[in-house]
Amino acid sequence: MAQITVSPVSYAGDPALWNQLLRSDPVQLPLGSPLDQEYMRAYLSHFSFRDLSMIASADGRAVAGMQVAAHSLPDGQEHIDFYGRPILLRKDRDADIATTEKAERMLAEELWRLRQSLSFPAFHYLEMCPQGRLSDFAVSLLKAGCTGLPAYKQIIDLQLSDDDLRGDIRKSYRSLINWGEKHLAITVHDYRNSTPDVIEDFRRLHIRVAGRETRSPETWRLQHRQVMENEGFIITGRLEGQLVTAALFIHSPSYCCYAVGASIREMFDKPLSHAILWRSIVEAKQRGCRVYEMGDRWDLYPEKYSDQEKNIAVFKSGFGGKPILQLTIGTVTVRL
Repeated sequence: MAQITVSPVSYAGDPALWNQLLRSDPVQLPLGSPLDQEYMRAYLSHFSFRDLSMIASADGRAVAGMQVAAHSLPDGQEHIDFYGRPILLRKDRDADIATTEKAERMLAEELWRLRQSLSFPAFHYLEMCPQGRLSDFAVSLLKAGCTGLPAYKQIIDLQLSDDDLRGDIRKSYRSLINWGEKHLAITVHDYRNSTPDVIEDFRRLHIRVAGRETRSPETWRLQHRQVMENEGFIITGRLEGQLVTAALFIHSPSYCCYAVGASIREMFDKPLSHAILWRSIVEAKQRGCRVYEMGDRWDLYPEKYSDQEKNIAVFKSGFGGKPILQLTIGTVTVRL
């Protein structure tokens, strides 16, 4: 087996190395990408983060990487995550399996040492359970005494045919999608046609729907950068010329995530967002994505989330796919 070494390497320290690893990762979750890091730093600008990411290399080749950062919570406790996202594990899909597994165990050991070096630290890591199995990284953390809590996500398999995807939609939604396709002027905005006005109109719609400004204009600007750098797209719906619904989706070459959406509440008697979400599924498939993550299945938790959050999850689950089980592994689960 090749000699493996683990070194601290932030994205800023060696972007080419991280880009190579992100491209070779079999999952390619778009969270934790360079622009997503900028977005999260802007979103959580009240925190001061320290990037402590590490890469495990074998004979000079990166085989696995751990995206991790630390910051202090208001009570003085230190927390380890990745700019508000969970700690993320990236792997080279072409690396030897035995080498990769050893690299994962070594990264887990380094994370445990990092935790012990900080004062009263807490951390959380997302284990995505690819192919239904735990990584050696996750197993090492559980053996060390970490807690694994279930995390449920609604996932749509974009490798299905368009007919099968549409057939998987909740029956009561199909006429609502047809209504939106007939009455809304639906536009997909990406790097080829989007303008700053698109994200600004979306931001103002979001403020109107939320009743307040929930985050800074800089976070919206960064999301528009994701669109302009072909890491996302926006879909808008206008009724009689008025913007009434919009949603943003971020993606890697193979994985698409629903990010944020807004629809005018006073018009909830009309199915404003149904056609938008269906169009996003078709768009993600056309872009080559294999997986579409609709979001968390908050309705599957007995007490953890509010009725409103659970109703949103039930609504999203109507667009097809299946709930999958992931694990949040760590010493505490934090909702920022």
